[in-house]
Amino acid sequence: ENSVNALPEGLRFFGRARLRAKEIESELQHYRDKPDETPIGYLWGLPVVIKDVTDVAGVICTSGSPLLKDYVPQADHPVVRLIMENGGIPYAKSNVPEFGAGSQIF
Repeated sequence: ENSVNALPEGLRFFGRARLRAKEIESELQHYRDKPDETPIGYLWGLPVVIKDVTDVAGVICTSGSPLLKDYVPQADHPVVRLIMENGGIPYAKSNVPEFGAGSQIF
């Protein structure tokens, strides 16, 4: 990981992910106690890495550019909100070429 800088140090938010995992665990306990209900969300408990061109509230979003090294969005991108609403647990942002331009992004 460090040799290719795939998950740069400033773009990891493990503590926040652990808190989210605890929330999901307590929600899951609710559903264990009420087996007739089922948890909502297809991503229940799934750890997710977000590309650095996508805003995550409170986490630096450089879009791979030194110009944005200090940009911290105040709100989540709608995709991040959907991931979280469906039980996903974002824990880091992956590096991208500058502004996501390049044929090597898949």
